[in-house]
Amino acid sequence: MRIRLNLGRARKKGATEIPPAVLRLRRWLSPASAVALLMALWRLACDLGLAGRFAVPQGLFSHWQVWMALAIILQVLDMKLGRDDRTGPATS
Repeated sequence: MRIRLNLGRARKKGATEIPPAVLRLRRWLSPASAVALLMALWRLACDLGLAGRFAVPQGLFSHWQVWMALAIILQVLDMKLGRDDRTGPATS
């Protein structure tokens, strides 16, 4: 007779616990990344003459490269927090 115990994942030595507020924030990172990607594509389409006026005509956020970089940063942060999350996806 064998008894199996599911003790969860083994923790790495020196691993830090992620605060619950950060895990709740994680739920918004992927949608925010998608919005930033859509903004980048919209601005790029405006530059190519395929779309109408862009919502931000001047300033830092009037460039598609800034929106693309923001989308990538948000997605990488979401993946990093997902890998470090020991309890699964954030709820509530």
